[in-house]
Amino acid sequence: MRPRTSTKPQDSTLVLHGLADAFGLESLMTYDETQVPPLIMRASIYRYRHCIYFQVQADEALVNQINHLMEKAAYDEALKLLKERAQVIHIPKEYLDSWELIPDHRLDPLKNYTQKS
Repeated sequence: MRPRTSTKPQDSTLVLHGLADAFGLESLMTYDETQVPPLIMRASIYRYRHCIYFQVQADEALVNQINHLMEKAAYDEALKLLKERAQVIHIPKEYLDSWELIPDHRLDPLKNYTQKS
């Protein structure tokens, strides 16, 4: 009997993209070129919260850790982990300064008036 072999590498990397803002990671999904324009439009609308669009490469283990944090509403911790361990592929030039500043709840001008759910 031959040992089972997997055709899928254990540490396969994924190309992902999403949005982040002053409150942390807002969304993270597998890269789909058709989603880029609506995501950039959302980032532009919410720039007052330092919302940015980004593309990264990460392994499945990291994605699972981030998803677990997102399920617990730990959006700032999820973004910190993503920034620490994922490889940035692309961040539009106009968002680079915000990438360095977020997450930081103090950057949201409406922080005293609304709460992000």
